[in-house]
Amino acid sequence: MPNADEISEIDGIVDVGEIADLGDNNELDIVGYTLREAKQKLNMMDICIVNVEVISQPRENTTEYNDDYRIIKQEILDEYRIKIYVCKG
Repeated sequence: MPNADEISEIDGIVDVGEIADLGDNNELDIVGYTLREAKQKLNMMDICIVNVEVISQPRENTTEYNDDYRIIKQEILDEYRIKIYVCKG
């Protein structure tokens, strides 16, 4: 079994080295940003938001959001794509 340093891109797993290159010195951390702020930062880095999941209270099943929602989690999919989770701020 390969160790973490040997894994490059197997079955959708992206090499850790590629992720670290995203923001120069691993600066890609948008948790806590509003969606508006995150869009601006990601646009400057040529990173595309491919999916936005809305996290809400139980029984409040909504998929609607706006630029004032806060990012509570991020998933870096590859060098140019990210999935984010937002909640009402």
